[in-house]
Amino acid sequence: MPLQYLSDASGKQTAVVIPLTDWNRLKSKFRGIEQTINAGLSSSKRTKPSDFRGSISKETAKDINHYIDESKKEWENDTF
Repeated sequence: MPLQYLSDASGKQTAVVIPLTDWNRLKSKFRGIEQTINAGLSSSKRTKPSDFRGSISKETAKDINHYIDESKKEWENDTF
């Protein structure tokens, strides 16, 4: 795949150009690559793990804590 590199006035490489046939081959091999690239270009900020945090209801939290407590009791009973 012959690549062309574009540079700014100071000589710093700023872009890569690939032949259209190779681009089409990549798109067919990696479905969704174009959307992924476009999404990355339009996104002004990077996602952080904290962007995915959410909240659960108090009832769900109680259920989870109850399950954990019961699991601990079972573990202690089986190991000691």
